[in-house]
Amino acid sequence: MKDALLNYRDCNVIIVDWSKANGIPFAQAVANTRVVGAEVALLVNFLEDTFGVSPESCHIIGHSLGTEIAGYAGERINRLGRITALDPAGPYFRNVSTVVRLDPSDALFVDAIHGHSSDIDTDKPSRLEQTGHIDFYPNGGERQPGCPTPFVNTFIRKGVLDATRNMVVCDHYKVIDYFLATIPNHYGCKPVGVACDSWENFVAGKCSDCAVDGSQCAIMGFQADKKKELIKQHPPRKFYLYTGVNPPFCVQLYHVSVKLRDTGWVTDTVGDMEVILKGRYGSKSVNVSKRNVAINSGMVYRTIVHTPEDIDVTSIAFRWRCATFKVTDSIHISMDAEPEQCRLCLHSVIVTTYTTSLTNPGKQVVICGPIYPIPENSYINLKPDLSCTSDLY
Repeated sequence: MKDALLNYRDCNVIIVDWSKANGIPFAQAVANTRVVGAEVALLVNFLEDTFGVSPESCHIIGHSLGTEIAGYAGERINRLGRITALDPAGPYFRNVSTVVRLDPSDALFVDAIHGHSSDIDTDKPSRLEQTGHIDFYPNGGERQPGCPTPFVNTFIRKGVLDATRNMVVCDHYKVIDYFLATIPNHYGCKPVGVACDSWENFVAGKCSDCAVDGSQCAIMGFQADKKKELIKQHPPRKFYLYTGVNPPFCVQLYHVSVKLRDTGWVTDTVGDMEVILKGRYGSKSVNVSKRNVAINSGMVYRTIVHTPEDIDVTSIAFRWRCATFKVTDSIHISMDAEPEQCRLCLHSVIVTTYTTSLTNPGKQVVICGPIYPIPENSYINLKPDLSCTSDLY
């Protein structure tokens, strides 16, 4: 990281070596963070008093326990410019007072990237609770792409400790790679996060608008402070995004919206819907609804899908399947849906391509469905058609 920063701009990089205080027992390392934070603050204040260095120009970057060191330093520095928290530590810092842990008051701008929250031993190595003015949760802040997930396979080969460590360490350190890829960003892409109240709602396509001023989206990583004044006008928020396996980790996001016709001769049914995005540079399948859920006339179903690069969507294929059973309550199951219950009329499909611009909504492809019911369990190919735009939503 030091080399990346120096190659990017003319700056001074100070590395804090606290390796002799960052060992076992872990509880002692936690206690030492307060002392190290005080020493960092002493240095910054010395630079200000002796050389006139403005604390507002200082940016403290910490990983795991290092984020808490940054917080302890920030509370002792008047108007510290920025703190970046890379996967803030969990044990001893979760669900505690802001006096103990990093919080937005510790710097003029605090951003955090959360990468891992799975259990190890009896606790979690990192925490998901909000830490800064903006908190990014790539892939939900849980499991990161490219990190091993088959615990059982590793357990059989190496044992439970190695299997657990293998999963935890990769996710916990992946956030450093994400941040490094943005210093500077040679790749031309920007990992844009969207403000949302939960990962589930983000995946369901319920949070897809950056707002006219771009305040509902933010760039994860080194450039997170580009719109900090605009972002700080809002309460601290969570920003979600998908990432890829390899640098630059950016992926292309699409918001897929499916509207069904509201007709009196098509009854509500149960099943699932699939849309295949077809483009000049590839295709991508996405399930618009979960399996065996209620499919109601006139309803709109939304989801988010991503590809490694923009496939330039030009058309779609649509398929739906009627469930052969329906859970009517917690214990009863109705078998074999009647033929009249297996009819669906598609009104339209809208595919919106996200852009790296925080204010440009991106390319939008509108596709109108046929007026007749769509056959169950067979694909129909549809091309852009604006005949239904007068009553889209």
